[in-house]
Amino acid sequence: MCVSITLDSCTFARIDFGNNNVKNFDPGVDSIYCVRMDPGAIGADSIKVKIFRKNSNDSICLEAIKTLNYNKNCQVASSCCTLTNAELETKYMKVLDDAEIVDCELCLQMPIDSCTFIYINWGDNIDTIAIGDGTKHCHKYSNADNFEVLMELVRLDDIGDPCNETTITKEYQINECKKDCDISGIVVFNAITPNGDQVNEFLKINNIPQVCGNVDIEIYNRWGQKVWSENSYKNTWNGESNESKPLPDGTYYLIVTFPDTNDKEKQIKTFIDLRRDK
Repeated sequence: MCVSITLDSCTFARIDFGNNNVKNFDPGVDSIYCVRMDPGAIGADSIKVKIFRKNSNDSICLEAIKTLNYNKNCQVASSCCTLTNAELETKYMKVLDDAEIVDCELCLQMPIDSCTFIYINWGDNIDTIAIGDGTKHCHKYSNADNFEVLMELVRLDDIGDPCNETTITKEYQINECKKDCDISGIVVFNAITPNGDQVNEFLKINNIPQVCGNVDIEIYNRWGQKVWSENSYKNTWNGESNESKPLPDGTYYLIVTFPDTNDKEKQIKTFIDLRRDK
């Protein structure tokens, strides 16, 4: 039988599995505890769970006791117990071998395997408890380094007792986290006067964070027609169309995008006034 235990920093637990088999759990624990029950007669049985908190003088100030019933039948073979530990390790080493790493994030794709409980230690004091339900579990590291990921595998029989237990590990090289492209400080000038006086001759976009990469722009007239566009903009638009013809004075609509971020929603939309009067 396996029990998932998650306690906050103030709560203790005590589980009596019967036959003088008692397990105490300290605050902050987050793990799966498995024990093989006494293979006695077929029928119902129970365990007693006590949850309690202590005050500053170590006396119990709050407690709850619950009895949990389960059915045991150790005479029935389980379809979950057909793998050897070596076969179980091979099955889940493929999960570790097929891991996806993007910058500082590591992702593990769990297989469909309802018999197995998985405890993942990501190598940086962060743990995850998973089951074989096809979920992808991802973890983002706070720094670049080599991390050894550990997986404890517990395979259960039909009555919840462990029939396989094994551990596998794999080391990964994790890169620095890519910083987010923050567009809040980018300055887009809202007017140009390309009249030859060398003042405000070009549309300027300043204070672009390096992490944002290239900047693409599109300019539309009042009727929604695209009149000019450029990828990897370098502050060169001087009021001409893509056909190199001067556009009439007026107000134009500007869209600034950041293709290197792969974020289609990250845009700046604004208006720009084009005037040639000296």
